Amino acid sequence: MEINKLKAFYYAAQAQSFTKTNVNLSASVVSRHVADLEHEFGAKLFFRTKEGLILTGQGKVLYEKAETLFGLVEDIKNDMAELPQG
Repeated sequence: MEINKLKAFYYAAQAQSFTKTNVNLSASVVSRHVADLEHEFGAKLFFRTKEGLILTGQGKVLYEKAETLFGLVEDIKNDMAELPQG
């Protein structure tokens, strides 16, 4: 699993859309990243509807794990920034 693909999935889930994500990627690239993750995990991560994207059960689990992971990354960045240099 590649982090950039997980990030694309995470932001698509937040936006409930491939086109309205907070990443500097085209909608087709975000969609392809999600499709790659779906293939890797052997599970659909979204229901695709006219109203937008809705997380499946597997998608909800991945979203929660991604949210935890990205929160930990931010914690690490903040902790490291607070340490004295040297």
